[in-house]
Amino acid sequence: MKSVVAQKGKIIVREIPAPACPENGVLVEVAYSLISAGTEKRNVSGSKTNITSNISKNKFNLVKDQILVNGGIFTARRISNYLDRAALLGYSCSGKVIQVGKNVADLAIGDLVSCAGANLATHSDFVAVPRNLVAKIPDGVALEEAAFSTVGAIAMHAIHQAELKLGEQVAVIGLGLVGMTCMTLLKAFGFDAVGVDLSAEKVDFAKKLGFKACLSSDVTNLQELAAGADAVFIAAASSSSAPLKLAGELCRSKGTIVIIGVIKVEIDWAVAYRKEIKILMARSYGPGRYDPKYEIDGIDYPLDYVRFTERRTMELFLNLICQKKITLKPFISKVFDVADADKAYDFLREKETIGVLMRYKSHDFNQSIRLREKSIVSNNIIKTAVIGPGHFTTEVHFPNLFNNKNFYIKYVVASTGNSAAVAAKLIGAEIATTDFTEALRDPEIDLVFISTPPETHAQMVIDALAADKNVFVEKPLCVNEEELKNIEHILAQKNLTLMVGHNRRYSPLSKKLKDWMDCKRRPAFITYTVAIAPPTTQGLPRWEGGRIIEEMTHFFDLFNFLINRRPIRVTAKSLGGLSEPHSTNNNVLITMEFEDGSLASLHYTTIAARSLPKEQLVVHMDGATASIVNFKEMYVMDGTKTNKVTWKFPEKGWKEELDALAEALRGKRNIDEDLHSSLWSQRTAFDVVKQIRAQGN
Repeated sequence: MKSVVAQKGKIIVREIPAPACPENGVLVEVAYSLISAGTEKRNVSGSKTNITSNISKNKFNLVKDQILVNGGIFTARRISNYLDRAALLGYSCSGKVIQVGKNVADLAIGDLVSCAGANLATHSDFVAVPRNLVAKIPDGVALEEAAFSTVGAIAMHAIHQAELKLGEQVAVIGLGLVGMTCMTLLKAFGFDAVGVDLSAEKVDFAKKLGFKACLSSDVTNLQELAAGADAVFIAAASSSSAPLKLAGELCRSKGTIVIIGVIKVEIDWAVAYRKEIKILMARSYGPGRYDPKYEIDGIDYPLDYVRFTERRTMELFLNLICQKKITLKPFISKVFDVADADKAYDFLREKETIGVLMRYKSHDFNQSIRLREKSIVSNNIIKTAVIGPGHFTTEVHFPNLFNNKNFYIKYVVASTGNSAAVAAKLIGAEIATTDFTEALRDPEIDLVFISTPPETHAQMVIDALAADKNVFVEKPLCVNEEELKNIEHILAQKNLTLMVGHNRRYSPLSKKLKDWMDCKRRPAFITYTVAIAPPTTQGLPRWEGGRIIEEMTHFFDLFNFLINRRPIRVTAKSLGGLSEPHSTNNNVLITMEFEDGSLASLHYTTIAARSLPKEQLVVHMDGATASIVNFKEMYVMDGTKTNKVTWKFPEKGWKEELDALAEALRGKRNIDEDLHSSLWSQRTAFDVVKQIRAQGN
């Protein structure tokens, strides 16, 4: 499909795979998308790359380290990808639903809708958008006007923030797209509004549409028209605090200032104090913005408590158009075909415009693109499809896969076309796609390498095994017991390899530690302290058990590897009385007993000092002690001697994990015990969650 991006300060229309339809959203064939002049000019400017400044900022030492860890060729590819990075443009569009996610019940194929969201409602032939960022278009509303709904929601939310009362006087600073939309809505709601701008052209445009407006430099008219405003909206974008200073001057005593645009927030304290001004921020489209549970998972806020969410605000805006209370047609300066996107942005640069639309006529729905010709690959090479090229995957797994000659990456699969195309180029894959099933149908694929969000792992593992593909899956294997049973059921029917990404057991330090332990008399007494930062609000896991399920199987598996005896009992206790983001799932003490009498305890916490090492593993046995710190240092204290070994970079076993996987797939290594340990670790995590819940935490 065609998609518009900004690259090195230029506008490019490029071919990328069409997105997959999300379970909690819809796939939309775009008819029109709106170019927001102010926002997108900044995005285009921000895409310019200054090679000299980037080298100085990234520092040569960092590049040298990357070469040492990941090799010169991959590091060069990464730098090239960084310098050639492209920014997706657009955040407001309209079109027709062509696919509906399985969790969406109130939209159907053929419905006309408006869509919102940066990196979602982009200038593309097709967009995949979560349900709560989609509003159904009422009958009688043109698709051209419906494309303005996101901007309309921004303006509407700002007005809601001000809590205006009928009869109040309002000033709007900045008469660009958002400012003029504010003016239009205020007029529809019966408020006397005055627009203020630096540009005479914009002021004249507002006057032609019947609005009161004046130049910010016209002191006489400004005082006459706008002084003493009950509320002042700042819809301007500025690197200075001048718009806020002007707002303070225009605002009456005990009045309100609502900041919509990006400005420097500095105000004269004396003015703000004397007038007792209330200053509010308007966050984008309204309640729900930046909340993944609302935007991505589709969990709506109750109407009784949140009258206008993002979606309900968009719907209100569209209804006002339907009722002929507002019209956006005068704001459409020009319409360009998407193939002429560069001309559209030139038009923005050359003229003072309010709104420019892009039109989409022909749609070529293709979820895959070929980036290079098919290679002739030896049968000994493991043909691989990588699913989920997120930050961790591209930073950790990509360099190791690229440098390991046992693997050939044929596919990179992502939920969005841009992510798939960028990642596929980085690792040199043949095909970038958003269609997971295409890789499963390909008879050449030997291995499906899954590194997607945890809640998607189980079904992808099951689908891949059902398609007779070997599987590597990042931890966790799954997020609930029912999923684990289903995986074990299909595993029993297939003679295939499944490896879970419990890489620490493959670390050279873990191997050294195990060799040392095997020379000592048992039992062993192990403590493992993990001091980690609490997750951000957006990073909170969306499944029961949180990090117990997501992270801690790593450490259970390592205990199993080191002690190499049957575990007989697991007990868990959490630290209560903590608020998010710490939570009971993130502060736990877990003790494991093994049949040889060994004890291993995991201390996992988010409330420790940040200066503490992230990971400290200590083993006491037979009058001696060994310790691993951050998988970079190893200490052995035996009698009166202390030996220390230091690695330049952390050695967590990711490279060795791939070597083991390659050997297993070629029949040169049996990793059945590794898999049994992974399955036990997953069951243990579920047991830990149950114990903590039973304690009332």
